[in-house]
Amino acid sequence: MQGVRQFRRWLVDRLKESSWPTTREPIEEVARQLGLQPDVLLQATAELAAAREQAGRGVRPAAGLLPTPRRDQPIIEMSVPKEIAAEWRGFCEARDLESNMLFRSLLHTYLSGSREPAWIQKRWKYRGATYKMHGTRRGKRWPHRIRSVVSQGALRALRRRAQRLGARPAAVLRGLVIDLLEGRFGYVKMTDVSAMWDDPNRYWNP
Repeated sequence: MQGVRQFRRWLVDRLKESSWPTTREPIEEVARQLGLQPDVLLQATAELAAAREQAGRGVRPAAGLLPTPRRDQPIIEMSVPKEIAAEWRGFCEARDLESNMLFRSLLHTYLSGSREPAWIQKRWKYRGATYKMHGTRRGKRWPHRIRSVVSQGALRALRRRAQRLGARPAAVLRGLVIDLLEGRFGYVKMTDVSAMWDDPNRYWNP
């Protein structure tokens, strides 16, 4: 299993050095031409997008990376307790996924279907324990955060779903993260921001 992860890591890195992740052809068609599973190419594309996000925050990108996101592409961000942050990091590391790619893909997969989180509350509750965020001095930003660039359509669709549930968008995202970590969410389709809908009505809407 370790060898499979190492080979996938090597393959993703080679794809990132190529022009394939930036092609405008459908990812499924490109993957077929290369003899790859689409999610491998999606991962390479999403990791390039993650580097693009870093470039937008003033971090110098490596040569050949994509330009910074369009200004109309919002960033969703949520603060999490340090215990949940550790669980999230472990989840990502075990699957060799970038945090922002997983967060964006989780949202996109949720918005594309009708299933709602099993738990939508104001506080973090994980495996029977309730967690609070404390210990940061006034004026200091909470250090444990999950963030990702998304499309305008996805953000509007999230707000619409949250309003229908009588909750805040952050509460819905909290429920999605907990569902994923506790094994209730199921399959998450890895999604680059360019594959998200700009029209919120293309997402599921009862």
